[in-house]
Amino acid sequence: MIEREAIEAVVQRVLPGPVSRIEAATGGSSMLVYRIVSGHETYYLRFLPDSDDTFAAEYAIHTRLRQMDVRVPDVIYYAPFDETVQCSFLITGEIKGQPVMQSAFLDGATLKAIAREAGQDLARINSVPVRKHGRLRELKSADDLFLTGAALSPRSEQHPNWQNMLSICRGVLSSQELDRLERALQMHGTSNGI
Repeated sequence: MIEREAIEAVVQRVLPGPVSRIEAATGGSSMLVYRIVSGHETYYLRFLPDSDDTFAAEYAIHTRLRQMDVRVPDVIYYAPFDETVQCSFLITGEIKGQPVMQSAFLDGATLKAIAREAGQDLARINSVPVRKHGRLRELKSADDLFLTGAALSPRSEQHPNWQNMLSICRGVLSSQELDRLERALQMHGTSNGI
């Protein structure tokens, strides 16, 4: 457990402006998460209590996804290890809005648009080639995470049943989206037709 005074010291050192509230966020169990309210901004401060763990890979993937225009929170600050709290921590911004499950007033067209945008984000996320899968905390640097150039294997080696997975897309994607997907796969030498 990290002492409240240490958390407050980190927040005051790292975030600009006065902080009106620091509270434990609910929902997660693998790390300590705090919601911080400062002016009109909300931030999330996440700690990895094991001093051997680091947010290096998560910081790298957040940065990469933001560059790809994926709707993930901005990384405000990352510390591989901090003496005050004796662990790694990451502060992210908040994605503005309200959870869809709490938005009973949304009409069908709006929900469909939200689902499409979320699907587009998932497609961009899944397009990032990674060296290995699993818990991000076990990866100590971005070099452990991303694949580049010669390290990339053909999609058919990564997913032997990729054609079956693509056929599932027929009921979800428009014909224009299916055409774009097939062209992209052909560019990588992985498609014989959907």
